[in-house]
Amino acid sequence: RQMCIRDRIKDIPIWTFHSSDDGTVPVSGTRDMASALEAVDGNITYTEYSGYGHGSWEPAFAEPELLNWLFSQRKIWNIRSVDNPEPLTVPYGTAFEDLNLPDTVTVQLSDGTETVMDILQWYTTNNPGDTPYDGNVSGTYSLRGELDTGSTSNPNNLAAVISVTVEARPVTPGDVDGNGSVDIQDVMSACKILARKNAGTVPTDEELARADLDGSGDVDIGDIMAICRILASQLG
Repeated sequence: RQMCIRDRIKDIPIWTFHSSDDGTVPVSGTRDMASALEAVDGNITYTEYSGYGHGSWEPAFAEPELLNWLFSQRKIWNIRSVDNPEPLTVPYGTAFEDLNLPDTVTVQLSDGTETVMDILQWYTTNNPGDTPYDGNVSGTYSLRGELDTGSTSNPNNLAAVISVTVEARPVTPGDVDGNGSVDIQDVMSACKILARKNAGTVPTDEELARADLDGSGDVDIGDIMAICRILASQLG
């Protein structure tokens, strides 16, 4: 039971005072408590005086840093819930590092407040036994993220697991908008990519995977004509 209590209070800031010649409450009790908490890296400061008997509060109240320390303490709130990111749908072949996973997450604390915390790292699976994400294999994957416990956004070093579901789908050539079929909207989408390219915006890897039908490594008028031919073949 003593070990259980020690572990439960080790993160609570404690500054305790005792006089070695206390004839009412033996100093050994406070020494033992301090030693037990120090053994588990507890947040304890122990100050021992001599010559004050049972009146150690007198020098304690005279400690110049006592009030600053006392009013700098804050309750450590636990995380009640995490706003996990929305599921992602990415084209077949998307690498793990190209998933554009979020860097932050909103968490709700046990005091009812919300805060945004940094995500330290994303892992390719949610659990060690799961199949790791492989963008070259179509399927649905669960990924795991962890809060950055060393970040200024997380001053109490709270830990939580963040999960996101990723679905990798095969790319249908010409399906520029990714709705699962080739239609007139894909022609318009390819025209927009071409217009942006002419304005200096390089097509993304996903746009190339869907719109670069001739494999030239770019989106051009030839690709738009190829999409039109796919659409024409479907119509008749």
